[in-house]
Amino acid sequence: MSSIRQLELLIRKIPREVPDWTATECVEWGGEVINVERRARSPQKVAYMLFHGEFPKQQTFRRCGNKRCVNPHHVLLKDIERARAS
Repeated sequence: MSSIRQLELLIRKIPREVPDWTATECVEWGGEVINVERRARSPQKVAYMLFHGEFPKQQTFRRCGNKRCVNPHHVLLKDIERARAS
């Protein structure tokens, strides 16, 4: 089974609507980067894409601090250009 398929199966178990990101537990991913369309992608970005339907253009950070977490509710997006300007 491919890495992206394994990650997709993990993401399907996460509820779509939650009151707050802390209402869901971390979903840990043991793998490293995932190749999507011949590009290495972070597991967090791939999880976000599987959950929301598109890759984020912003940089991704984990709110929970768990380096292995791929729960899309725990992903914080930051605009890289705005962060540089401030």
